[in-house]
Amino acid sequence: MGHYSLYKANQHIVPADDPKRWPRDCDKIQVWKLEEKQSDVNLALHLYDDALSGDIDQVVLVTNDTDLTPALQMLQARCPHIVRGLVIPTRKVGAGGDLEREANVSLAKLAHWVRRHISDDELRTSWYAKPHHLARMLEMARPVLRTEGEVLKWARRESAHLGGRRPIDLIETDAGAVEVFDYIEAYIRNQLDKAGDQDDLSS
Repeated sequence: MGHYSLYKANQHIVPADDPKRWPRDCDKIQVWKLEEKQSDVNLALHLYDDALSGDIDQVVLVTNDTDLTPALQMLQARCPHIVRGLVIPTRKVGAGGDLEREANVSLAKLAHWVRRHISDDELRTSWYAKPHHLARMLEMARPVLRTEGEVLKWARRESAHLGGRRPIDLIETDAGAVEVFDYIEAYIRNQLDKAGDQDDLSS
């Protein structure tokens, strides 16, 4: 894992009335810049170290960042027997097809195989210990919070109704997941009861 660096920087403004104006002819404004640091270096070093260990026979790199090209070049030269896979981190969207992106040529030519998307289920499986709990939580809470993003935002906050714990942490165990599911069901039932009472009052 790397880290993020937040700092102030002067940046040129793109004028709305002349968006093609050269930066040197534009005014500047002070902005916050958030940059990821060390992630690429760490990834490349671990990739190479794992390959040299002799404990693996395949690496799968999930990126489309050409900064990692030198790592694959070194891997090809020093460990040609290791299969090199490349997955472009574009998510599958919609029922009608995939939103795919072409792999950078410099990366693709160093890989034995390339895949141009990754599904939501695969992301959950690789990131969460109990992806089926996550899928059920998203399904149950979506009628209330509407979008997957809003559900996840709620799940990452501490909940007073769950003893100050975060739902996203609780669903890592079967017992914790039951607590989260029971709370969501109780909340929805309570909201339906309130709606029913309002209908009775208005009738």
